[in-house]
Amino acid sequence: ENEAPFDVLSGSAPSLAGVPPPPAPSAETPEKAVLPFIPFTPTPAATERPKAVPVKAAPPPKSVLVAPVPSAAPAHLTVPKEPVPELTKPTPPSVVSVDELPLRHTPPSEPPVVEAPAEVTSPSVEAPRVPEVVIVPAATAAAADATPPAWAQRDRYGVYSDLTVKGLALRFRWLPPGTFAMGSPESERHRNRDETLHRVTIPAAFWIADSECTQLLWKTVMAAQPASFPGMQRPVEQVSWEETQRFLLTLGALVPGLHARLPSEAEWEYAARAGDPGSYPAPPASLAWSNDNSERQTHDVKTLRPNPWGLFDCAGNVAEWCLDSYALYPLEDVIDAPRAGVQPAVRGGSFRDGVEDCRSAKRDKARARFRADRIGFRIAATTLPEP
Repeated sequence: ENEAPFDVLSGSAPSLAGVPPPPAPSAETPEKAVLPFIPFTPTPAATERPKAVPVKAAPPPKSVLVAPVPSAAPAHLTVPKEPVPELTKPTPPSVVSVDELPLRHTPPSEPPVVEAPAEVTSPSVEAPRVPEVVIVPAATAAAADATPPAWAQRDRYGVYSDLTVKGLALRFRWLPPGTFAMGSPESERHRNRDETLHRVTIPAAFWIADSECTQLLWKTVMAAQPASFPGMQRPVEQVSWEETQRFLLTLGALVPGLHARLPSEAEWEYAARAGDPGSYPAPPASLAWSNDNSERQTHDVKTLRPNPWGLFDCAGNVAEWCLDSYALYPLEDVIDAPRAGVQPAVRGGSFRDGVEDCRSAKRDKARARFRADRIGFRIAATTLPEP
């Protein structure tokens, strides 16, 4: 009864000392609305909102054991969801990634799941760029049989053999295995940066046609004439690298024993140089149809001078597809090995190019499905049938 009313407007309670009880309503005064009486206990927390009573969580079943996952455990190890009688700290498996193995492998205290390759024994060993070239010293190349077939013929340029396809005669030149300097020295005029000079070994003898494939030969084999500059003795052009592969397969089916293919880029330069380390094996005006003398068109094959090995039009007329893909040259001595890729190398320059682009070291490339009136090809072969 002695508690003071709570002051709703101010939010505080007056002191109890000297506070008279509320006056009784007078008969003369109309009855007013009286605020409800709120009991108040003067404590320091009287002005604060009552706090919620926390609800205690039910304790976990005594049969479930929960243990922290060790920080060193692999990500695939987690706390089991089902109750287990005991939970021990797992030992993470010792797994060594092949990419993280040192070149000189030292076994750890615990044997790894994946061991280092046995052939990696020195930090100086580097994996070769795949699939560009096989990098091995040229001196370790196995000696190949450099003797031409007994049935082959000879002339002033070397060994050759004639092949007949549906009555059409083709001449192939036999080239022995050998080592040569591929690319160009830094002193060569019009040199490009992708012509790094390096030694390449051609490990085996091969055959190569003495001229570019003519429109007459293409029509004989494929029954088609795709060239932009008609002429049966002119080189065929407007044929993609993929189309030349179909031509070579068809040609091989027509001539049993003929393993026809395109020359590799190294074989092409080896044949085009014919042992000459310079820009051209002969004065370019005497052996190349270029922009300087072609009148912007192709010309009949074998109308200019051949190189010292009896090959015509290695410079100019039409550029020639190669078997392997364009890639930067290595710095090491190498044994020739075809390189796979999506942009076959194109060599030799064409009637549309300046004479500087018909150099023996000049390189180019194109997509395998690309066609142009400046690109043709020359047939090579691993073996020829005996006449």
